[in-house]
Amino acid sequence: MPLTASPGLGRRLAAFAPLCLFALLSWSGLLAASPAGSAWAMTFFAVAAGCLLAGSGPERSVLARRLLIAAALAVLLTGALLSAGVAPQLLGPRRWDELTAGIAGALGVVPSISSPYRGDDSWVRATVLLGGGLFAAVGAVLAFWPAPGRKTGSPVPAAMALTTAYGIAVIEVPPQRPFLSGAIYAVLLAAFLFADRIRPAQVLAASGCVALATLVAATTAPVIDSRAPWLDLQQISEDVANTGTVGYKWDHDYAPLDWPREGRELLRITAQAPAYWKAQALDAFDGRVWRGSTDLAPIEPDGETDPGHPEWIQQIGVKLAGLRTRQFVTAGQALDVKAGQRRALRVAGGTFVPERGILRRGTAYSASVYTPDPNAGELGRAGTVYPSNARLWLDVQIPDAAGQPRKGPRADRPAVRFAPFASGQADLVTTGSPGLAGHDARAAMKGSGLKRTYDLARRLRSGADEPYDYALAVQRRVRRGATYTEKPRSAANPLDTFLFESRRGYCQHFSGAMAVLLRMGGVPARVAVGFSPGTLDRRSGEYVVRDYDAHSWVEAYFPRIGWVTFDPTPAAAPPRDQSEDRELALGVRRNAGDSRGDRQAEAGRGEGATTSGRASLPFLAVLTITLLLAGAGGLMALRRVRRSSVDGPPELAELERALNLCGRPSAGGVTLFDLERLLGGTEGARGYLRAVSAQRFAASARPPSREQRRALRVELSHGLGRLGWIRAWLAIPPSPRRRSRR
Repeated sequence: MPLTASPGLGRRLAAFAPLCLFALLSWSGLLAASPAGSAWAMTFFAVAAGCLLAGSGPERSVLARRLLIAAALAVLLTGALLSAGVAPQLLGPRRWDELTAGIAGALGVVPSISSPYRGDDSWVRATVLLGGGLFAAVGAVLAFWPAPGRKTGSPVPAAMALTTAYGIAVIEVPPQRPFLSGAIYAVLLAAFLFADRIRPAQVLAASGCVALATLVAATTAPVIDSRAPWLDLQQISEDVANTGTVGYKWDHDYAPLDWPREGRELLRITAQAPAYWKAQALDAFDGRVWRGSTDLAPIEPDGETDPGHPEWIQQIGVKLAGLRTRQFVTAGQALDVKAGQRRALRVAGGTFVPERGILRRGTAYSASVYTPDPNAGELGRAGTVYPSNARLWLDVQIPDAAGQPRKGPRADRPAVRFAPFASGQADLVTTGSPGLAGHDARAAMKGSGLKRTYDLARRLRSGADEPYDYALAVQRRVRRGATYTEKPRSAANPLDTFLFESRRGYCQHFSGAMAVLLRMGGVPARVAVGFSPGTLDRRSGEYVVRDYDAHSWVEAYFPRIGWVTFDPTPAAAPPRDQSEDRELALGVRRNAGDSRGDRQAEAGRGEGATTSGRASLPFLAVLTITLLLAGAGGLMALRRVRRSSVDGPPELAELERALNLCGRPSAGGVTLFDLERLLGGTEGARGYLRAVSAQRFAASARPPSREQRRALRVELSHGLGRLGWIRAWLAIPPSPRRRSRR
């Protein structure tokens, strides 16, 4: 009997091959040097396995089906590995440890690479190609493995598997002619879905319908395609994928903190040195709270970089786990972000955002960041010649007497631009009513809810000789006598209340108060929000950032250096006690004058961080287990379809199956006595049949012994050729199969 006895099945095989090839060719585009030969080879092995699976229908014996299925799975597994470029010698059992180690190591790298992959790591390239081979293998199994009650599989789930591979590929690396590519795939998909259902007389009409529908779709798709789709599937998928993740609203509000503190892993970062991982800069103070603004155009430079310290520029790699965010989490001043096909847009505050959508679990990208780490001598020599754009970070809006932001259009709200440190200029009101604009700010500040804060800034400034001295004095004052708590009492004027009354707050209070005082003293400042350094996983070399690392700190501007990090929050705070007190170590180096000191060696004390970002099982093991489970499920389904219709003891049903497997099906009306006459060539075989007969009438009767089973097995093997003993052994194994009691 030929393997593809059904003409419809033959047509399905013929339609499967080009569809699988087209999907795999698109998948190979994930590599810069697209290896088309790999796609052809994988398609060949998938079709060969499909032929074997198609021939394992219920019309064949159990042994033949099992052998065909095992051969098909072996062809799929071996073919996928060889087609992906794995060396043949690694397929031997003695080299399996090397094979699995190579693929497992590549799996830890694949999530962070950009598409198309331009590197030359052979294991990464092979692992990427194996992903396409997995989809092809699943498609072949679903299309041709006989389902219960059917002679073959179903094209619909197979088409879904191949379409998933094609969809992932064209999303990651869009084709040069996307509408043409989609039209070709649509034709191939329709041919595969309907090849075995259409009679020859209907082929011409069906082809015309498919061609017409494809032509209409290819013509209208460019017209209706726009930047605002009718149905935003990407956003829908992101919403679904965001289940179980954490998102943050970074603007300050000073209400009791409700950020999660569950120890959930949010992201992993690879960096040369630890840093505060910044999500956003809050550069606008409305008189009460700090918020992000868009005052600076993206083309404006965020700050200076010191060419004398190239080591302050580092490359970091970020992988998102349980975090969803509308900002790329970077560090210091982000200079560039590379996120594959997702375009990164520069915004104010030295940060980047995706052009569209949000970043979610599984996103990986790299960034070039400037994280200055000056000592005290360098900060002291920075001077006070600030660039013109730095004065934008000296503005403070004037609240009313109760400390509440004034209402009305922003241009009508009074604000003060404080004079740069040691410039000798006056603090002037820059906006508001015509009667106030351009006037000295003292009177306006004296009548506002920030009067005490303004007076404190003037006192601290009078005792400082340079901006760095003033920054240290402000930090000491903010910390002095303050207690960290995540449930501070509510206040109409929260920062003023924190500084002069309650002295209780969390990171937003400490950073917000310090930034306001710095601006009032003439030092450009802003609040940065994101995460503290986290803990170093020594095994992977990654900084593991969790939800209790969410944090807020201060960035102060120093000429020729740029933005420098200050963290006034006490070290007992959750984001700080998880890591080494970086600000304390920084203060030691700065107080040491010009001596550089050693860079902070690590961000945390913990060495036992989990490596959940890595693959928990080698890729090959996952593929093998999946295929074996699928095969076992298929065989169990076939067995259920061909259950014995014989009522009685289990050995009687076993006898009927054994006769069918060995090519001796029992005709209707044949009794055990007749079988004893036909098969009872030896005393042992006759004893087996007598024991089965006795069990039919007495449940307490003893089942056939092992010797009797062996005797019947020998009797059944007669006339089956040299390998007949295998069929007989499968029919009557040494011990009866265990059966569950109902």
